Amino acid sequence: MLLRNIRIAQAEAKRFLDRIVELEVTMKANWTDREMPDRTSLIPVQSAALRRASLDLTRALAKMRRN
Repeated sequence: MLLRNIRIAQAEAKRFLDRIVELEVTMKANWTDREMPDRTSLIPVQSAALRRASLDLTRALAKMRRN
């Protein structure tokens, strides 16, 4: 594994975790714990950002493992 690819995967993992926090903050601002929906599709912007970060992290991890 190349150190450069490890660093890229690390940055993508941090970005992914940051998107999770953003989604949680938005959900808590809009719903109480009892009425909070199970699906994130009601918050399309943050949900899409999280999905994109997940895809980028997956690619970075695959690249890290290849080299």
